[in-house]
Amino acid sequence: MLILESELTLRGYRRCGLVCPDPTPLHFVGGRGQGLFKVEITQPVEGKWVTYIHVLENEFKKAGKTENDRSAGRLKESYNSMRKTIDLMNQGLLLHVNETLYHVDSSTGQTTQSYEQDFPAKHRVPLALLARRTVVLWAKGQHQSRQAMLDEEKELNLRYRGEWAKEGWSTVTLADGRPVRTRIDPEE
Repeated sequence: MLILESELTLRGYRRCGLVCPDPTPLHFVGGRGQGLFKVEITQPVEGKWVTYIHVLENEFKKAGKTENDRSAGRLKESYNSMRKTIDLMNQGLLLHVNETLYHVDSSTGQTTQSYEQDFPAKHRVPLALLARRTVVLWAKGQHQSRQAMLDEEKELNLRYRGEWAKEGWSTVTLADGRPVRTRIDPEE
């Protein structure tokens, strides 16, 4: 669902950074992934209870939160953790089929069980990063309470039903064991 910059501003959010393509190929130095994309935090948002929003081409993708005055670090960690998933995809050890990543048996090339890491984010965010798309990051700091922060995150994810969020979706398991996500109608 689309979200306008004016709506984000009215809600008290400010643009705090970007996740943008990096011309350096994905590689690992001492087990730490680098390249393919970079996370640029241009205006860190301080505070104990911070919510943030990921927007891709004006489409709401996910709201998140951090509780420890580390919103810039939390955003960087979230994206940097995707490099391992992307590396497994590049090696042919994970395959994206019908909205879900599956492990691939290296001897047969057949998919095995679904990749259980951070479903749904790690199943969808790597596709945007591999496509060299730019994610705009928005943040709102210092909610009045922890509960206010949690309520805001949940309300946004349920309202906008971003494809990287867990809220607002149901998962049905097919007879062959594949999970299929469908959006829950807000009126249900």
